Amino acid sequence: MKNSKALSGISNLLVLSWLSLVVITLVAFLPVDAKAAWAKKIIDGGVFYDASMAINAKGKIHIAETHSGHLFYINNATGKWVKKILESTGKVGEYAAIAIDKKDRIHISYYDYANGNLKYATNASGTWVKTAVGTAGRLEEYTSIAVDGAGKVHISYYDWTNGNLKYATGP
Repeated sequence: MKNSKALSGISNLLVLSWLSLVVITLVAFLPVDAKAAWAKKIIDGGVFYDASMAINAKGKIHIAETHSGHLFYINNATGKWVKKILESTGKVGEYAAIAIDKKDRIHISYYDYANGNLKYATNASGTWVKTAVGTAGRLEEYTSIAVDGAGKVHISYYDWTNGNLKYATGP
């Protein structure tokens, strides 16, 4: 019986995770009329990859993505699309993930290919600050980021060098 309770808890967690994904997807993309086509808009041209999106409480879209080895932050917070290079030293920005805290501050985790390091960027202080989270020289990829209700940042990532899923928490 103990095992069935444990499995029940895991099932509930998986269902909750699945529902969270569905809710986020519906908020971001569900058309007003269920029979209507998806609304599509070109934000920028070129070859982009590793894009991640978050939507703030006002419905404004924030995107972190990689293009030509640079980390970009794109948003429509002012009503029009604005694109900013956050980091361009070496080849950076791979596996970008983005989160917004309840004070509308942006948090981005990403991989710095040039230095083999997991990095974190935020505008929480009013200007963009970038710091290393992982260990230089390791393949720390496939990042995911979240901010809890207290404003604490949580990052999960895969340490390819050692074959481990890892978790970091910080300021």
